[in-house]
Amino acid sequence: MENEDTAKAQIRSILGPTKDAEFLQSFVRVGIGDDEEELPVPKASISKRAPASAEKSESGEEDKQTTKERKESVEPKKKSYRRKVKRERRRREEELYTDKDRAAAVVMGSKDIKLSLNMKDQAERSSALQLPAEADAGTLLALARAEMTRERYRTALSFVDKAIELAPEEKAAYVARSKCYLLLGEPQLALSDAEAALRLDPQHARALLQKAEALYYCGEFELSLVHYHRGLSTRPDLSDFRLGVQKAQEAIENTIGAVKHVKKPAKKKSPKSSRPVLGQLMSDKIYLENLLKNPDLAIADKKNNVVMKQAEEAIRFLENREEFWRQQQTAKKH
Repeated sequence: MENEDTAKAQIRSILGPTKDAEFLQSFVRVGIGDDEEELPVPKASISKRAPASAEKSESGEEDKQTTKERKESVEPKKKSYRRKVKRERRRREEELYTDKDRAAAVVMGSKDIKLSLNMKDQAERSSALQLPAEADAGTLLALARAEMTRERYRTALSFVDKAIELAPEEKAAYVARSKCYLLLGEPQLALSDAEAALRLDPQHARALLQKAEALYYCGEFELSLVHYHRGLSTRPDLSDFRLGVQKAQEAIENTIGAVKHVKKPAKKKSPKSSRPVLGQLMSDKIYLENLLKNPDLAIADKKNNVVMKQAEEAIRFLENREEFWRQQQTAKKH
């Protein structure tokens, strides 16, 4: 046994660590010759492990929640941005104006101020005419009278037209439209409406008055005097008939006096003879006549057609006024 112990001691002395190895071991702290086995890390059992699909679903739900929060935070920003864009567009549309007659070249747009104002006026009229279905002819006639007091004769005419559509047998509607046409300078149309009212009721005083007025403004002073007398006999309480009789008699006397003094009637109407009658309106008439001769208006266009129609109506109105004033003032000249 002693021999074995001595042999083991010799082997250890030979194979054991030297001083240099011990010195290195103090720095590295690694045991030389120690067979240290790494302890295995205990793994969780299969029953305790979470399935991979569950982990994926949880991660997917978290991603969806984050994207939803991002969308919710982005949506109000988008809405505010859209509102700003709409406001800017409205401002730009309001600023897109330029006057073509003054040849104003503006970068903002090419719309005409007058055309836009006409469109705005038409929009206001259409909005005013948007009445409920329960509106009757009496309501429309009341609105027409209110518009006539405000001197909006075209709008009043639209109301009366609707009233006639609803009640074609309404005499007051034809009388109101006749009055509108007289105020618009269309005595022939006023005469036809007054006659339509008289066909419905031959004894209607207001219709008879409108017919007399229309004949007077058409230059038929004798016929207007007859109808004024007829109305005065039926309704002596109406002062309009009495004033109409005086007015028609003065016009007839002036016309007869003019015929006695004038030797040769003028064959052509010259601007010089029309100027004292029309006065300052003569320049407007000349401008409108030259406007109709403009070759640019001959081009088939919707805007040009509207301009030509309005110019023709204005010239026709001035000619009617010129003829009437000439008959009134001829006797005074001589």
